[in-house]
Amino acid sequence: MLRFLLVVVACLGIAAPHKIMPCYITRDAHYRQGDARFEPENYSIGICSHIIVGFAKINPDEEYSVYDHHDMQFYERVVGLRFQQAGLKIFLSIGGPDTESWMFSNVLQTKQSREHFAQHVMGLVRRFAFDGVDLAWFYPTVADKANYFYLLQSLKAKFDYNGLVSATVSANPTLIQNNYDVGAIANIVDFVNVMTHDYLGPHESKTG
Repeated sequence: MLRFLLVVVACLGIAAPHKIMPCYITRDAHYRQGDARFEPENYSIGICSHIIVGFAKINPDEEYSVYDHHDMQFYERVVGLRFQQAGLKIFLSIGGPDTESWMFSNVLQTKQSREHFAQHVMGLVRRFAFDGVDLAWFYPTVADKANYFYLLQSLKAKFDYNGLVSATVSANPTLIQNNYDVGAIANIVDFVNVMTHDYLGPHESKTG
């Protein structure tokens, strides 16, 4: 049995010239007990082309924050996997399920606030030498549609030509149609992670 749970999300390649296999590693993985515990050293070299580390949490002050000092050590250990696998790309994911949607909405209302937020995010990305940043906003509303794109645009602009940006998005057809400007997003990001998990769960009244 694997000693860790590694969530592999379905991926739509946008500009990637070759097949990619992005894998999520969440920050709470090394707090689990028993077989569910995951440490960066448990990673099987070669499984993933990209590792996305989740999640750096934002706050209402137009900045980013991390949960505790253990995150810093965790980031360093994950980024260190690049020395064991040539070509491995490591992303920092911003947001996630514990970051409420209104927090994103509040900090992205103006161009100035978007630029301020993007600057802080890129400071963290550069500090730990991440190869890219993943935007995991669960989920933008219809009113956020334009600002969502503008934020991705701001993040991409902060990178040099080697920097990568991905977006983790809902697989819900209604949200895709109403809340995302798919064409515009495709022109900005390097690839999209579509959350195709949890279609069914214990809350359902039937199986299959």
